[in-house]
Amino acid sequence: MRVSNPFMAALPSRTVLVVEDDPAIGHMLTTLLAVEGYRPILIVDGLEGLAAAQLLHPALITLDLSLPGLDGFKFLDRLDRLDQPDEPRIPVIIVSAYTDQLTVDHRARVSAIVTKPFEIETLLGCISAALGTN
Repeated sequence: MRVSNPFMAALPSRTVLVVEDDPAIGHMLTTLLAVEGYRPILIVDGLEGLAAAQLLHPALITLDLSLPGLDGFKFLDRLDRLDQPDEPRIPVIIVSAYTDQLTVDHRARVSAIVTKPFEIETLLGCISAALGTN
């Protein structure tokens, strides 16, 4: 897990957990998010991403579906079990080439679905909408 600082949980609500195993896409997403004023944290493994989500409770998660450790489908299932009734549900944006494989339940759980390859403005619009900042 690439959490550079254990005190990341104290950051304001602009923390975005990027769960992506492709180094080029992960770098592009984290750079884009940082330029836009977010605090991205890149995680390259589904299990580590789930642990980071539980620890950090980020404002948003971008999630690839094809991941080592735990794929994005199982990540979503387990994330739902971590939700606490007294805390808001973490918005999730799927960023994947395999979006056609999402079930109805998975589609209902996520805030947006962005199919790779994608337009940067499309992703930024989805992030703004999910965070209520548009």
